[in-house]
Amino acid sequence: MRLFFNAIMVLLLCGCQPGADSVTRDVAEFPDVHEDVAGVDEDILDLADQGGDWADLCSGCDLMEVDVTTTCVLDVDCDDGNPCTDDFCDEGLGCRHVLQPDGEPCDTGDACALHGECQAGLCDPQTLVDCDDDNPCTVEECDAVLGCVQETLDGVACLDDDPCTVGELCESGVCVGVTLKSCDDENPCTGDFCVPGVGCQHSIVEGSCGVDDPCVSNGTCQLGVCIGEFLDCADGNPCTQDVCKAGVGCVHEILAGSSCNDGFVCTQDDRCDFEGHCAGQDADCNDLNSCTVDQCAEESGGCFYTALPGEPCDDGDSCTVNDQCDSLFCRGSAMKCDDGDEGTVDSCVAGECVYESI
Repeated sequence: MRLFFNAIMVLLLCGCQPGADSVTRDVAEFPDVHEDVAGVDEDILDLADQGGDWADLCSGCDLMEVDVTTTCVLDVDCDDGNPCTDDFCDEGLGCRHVLQPDGEPCDTGDACALHGECQAGLCDPQTLVDCDDDNPCTVEECDAVLGCVQETLDGVACLDDDPCTVGELCESGVCVGVTLKSCDDENPCTGDFCVPGVGCQHSIVEGSCGVDDPCVSNGTCQLGVCIGEFLDCADGNPCTQDVCKAGVGCVHEILAGSSCNDGFVCTQDDRCDFEGHCAGQDADCNDLNSCTVDQCAEESGGCFYTALPGEPCDDGDSCTVNDQCDSLFCRGSAMKCDDGDEGTVDSCVAGECVYESI
């Protein structure tokens, strides 16, 4: 019986009709294999006796499956849901399912898998659906029934591809720039602005400008560059050394003890003090002349002398008497040393009269 059953299954699986007489009776009707299988091709039985490969008999036949457990009336009763089989009803055998050739187009039944091709009885999708919409404010997934579905995002950081916005956030699935980008290039000689979709632009401007250097002033824009003049730090004080230090500006260092000129004619030996002031001593206008009053006045241009006519004075000659000022000079009268003796020479020496005999 086993040999007969195998032979019947080969015919059914291969969908072949090897002889003019076909197998038309149920397996259960044949209790004895060799007595009751007159309609079975002798080649099949010989192959079975020799332990051969059943597939050798199916060359050129359609491969199929036979569902002997399912009773059917119509072809629709045999639908196995596999797009890669042809399903039909054989009243004597039950449902039969013939495999479609490899490469045959098929419907995967999955909205996320397209362009199916039959491969070994299975529908193999050649293309998977890409639901990415390139929108950073949506989350996409593919549903086997609905296809692509999206979830919109809110409050999530995103990039809106506009170089003129910053701090973008998702709002109802749309990426919105919160703040306009600052294009300030910190160059006072350019006009800075942003062109949507392009980005920051900087146009050259003319006019005055502030130089970012405390040692440069009076800046003017020249071909997009602020150029100025070096700052003059001179403070007019002879007691300071005036320099401009980069990043700081004018610095005035005190030159304590250095000689200077305080600008007054009635002072002398002018020196710088520790506070940076130039100060001098009172000018010495003493002319060593007792017949003058010695004074100094700025309006007079310095020292000036006032005569004391008739004022007693000392002309420094001990052999004069009654000294008094005559204009600017001290003059006295010669001391009289006449002894009345013609035999002597009368003279004054160191304020004393001397009489020498002839």
